Amino acid sequence: MGFSVWGDINPQAPVVVHCHGTPGGRLAAYRTPEDSSTRHVSLDRPGFGLSDPRRNRNVRDHAGDVAQVLDHLGIDRCSVFGWSGGGPHALGLGALLPDRVARVAVLGCPAPDDDPHFDVTVGMPEINRESHRMLKANPEDDRVDVEKAAAAFLDDPESFLGQLDAVVDPVDVAAERAINMRSRMITQLRDAFQNGSEGWFEDDMVSVLPWGFALEDVGVEVWLWHGELDRLVPVSHGHYVAGRMPRCTGLFLPGDGHMSPLVRLPEILDWLVQPLLEQATAG
Repeated sequence: MGFSVWGDINPQAPVVVHCHGTPGGRLAAYRTPEDSSTRHVSLDRPGFGLSDPRRNRNVRDHAGDVAQVLDHLGIDRCSVFGWSGGGPHALGLGALLPDRVARVAVLGCPAPDDDPHFDVTVGMPEINRESHRMLKANPEDDRVDVEKAAAAFLDDPESFLGQLDAVVDPVDVAAERAINMRSRMITQLRDAFQNGSEGWFEDDMVSVLPWGFALEDVGVEVWLWHGELDRLVPVSHGHYVAGRMPRCTGLFLPGDGHMSPLVRLPEILDWLVQPLLEQATAG
């Protein structure tokens, strides 16, 4: 299992576990504040980077992997941040590890595909709708597509990311440049695809399968951020997810898209570590 640890090396420092997007990996595609006195932990989900593939996994399975890494690092309690495809996995940690997770924050989180009254494809770009159709009708077609896409990235990362720029809102392209995210995304994806694209395909499959827990089971505090200009994960997903959790505060940003809210990451991290710092002071 591949994982990365960065930030404050003090074993008493508050810990934030990061759940990466799809595709993605343990090397964060965004910068965390260097002076935050926080330790950060990120895992490669199965099939990405240094983690072995695991066919037929679901969102719930990630909690076991995270618990194993926390045990290995001697970490009893943490908070969790999940961006994009990492959002469901972050919520899963809140539902399944309530004694270890203080707070969860998610940004651009997709909704589960488990409610016949909520169509997850409404508002998606055609490329995402087509992937959803393939995953439902013939998943092997999606496997072929992600294999080609990963190969295209490794052959010419700039052209690959240029295609993404053409899909997202211009506010995301501007933010990506402002926070120098592009070079970090290339580094992350090179590492994530070092053993192929199976992780990407498995993450795609996870998106159309039952998560293994209900949103109503997420009993910890959740702060949900979603840009109203998000073209990859429509804002309707954010409203739906927030409405099903008992302790969720939803923040919907009219001038933001899928990546641009990452410029506010320091504020999110401060909120995540607050109860951990209070616990350390009280202890």
